[in-house]
Amino acid sequence: MSWASLRDAVLQMPATGVNGFEGALATALSKLTAQNFLLSRSGDQGGIDARSLSGAIMMQAKRYGSAKFSRHGDILTGRN
Repeated sequence: MSWASLRDAVLQMPATGVNGFEGALATALSKLTAQNFLLSRSGDQGGIDARSLSGAIMMQAKRYGSAKFSRHGDILTGRN
């Protein structure tokens, strides 16, 4: 998969929710850490979008729009 394909797939996801960007990151962290994560409900979360069941790991996910991707293209597309 190319960086452009990954970028496009991420931009097509909903930003929040189990089936969105937050859920994808929580799933990835779960696989990397061998811990289960719970997503926070929408609203005032205190900057925590998900946390491990133990509470030892917390995350905040940010999925920026295509304008941000363009500005950081060298990082996200692998171009120098």
